Amino acid sequence: MSVFATTAETRERHPDARLQTPYFKANYKTVKEAVKQMAKTLNYEITSENDHHGELFLKGRRAHLIASIIQVMPTETAVDLKMETYRLFGFGKPKKNIVLAIDTLKRTLQYKGSGLHP
Repeated sequence: MSVFATTAETRERHPDARLQTPYFKANYKTVKEAVKQMAKTLNYEITSENDHHGELFLKGRRAHLIASIIQVMPTETAVDLKMETYRLFGFGKPKKNIVLAIDTLKRTLQYKGSGLHP
């Protein structure tokens, strides 16, 4: 990943283990509320909620974050995050902010693992 990259995202088989899709032992509604709380904690404004697609659009001062919540089983839910900064160069900020967001969710929810369903 380049220091110039202005975007970063989690995915199931990401080469960086910290950016693999995190799974939590909770249902969709519980995880959605935790993501909303995480947004408040990290000073993001929730500008859009779409339960049909399981997405929340969170806007920060110099970036935005899209959280996709996928309920895999009744007690297992994944959260994929995509961050984009509004700067010319990212300097690793998108990746750092995603890791911070995941760590914040891990403090609230019961973490099950990352990249569990490749």
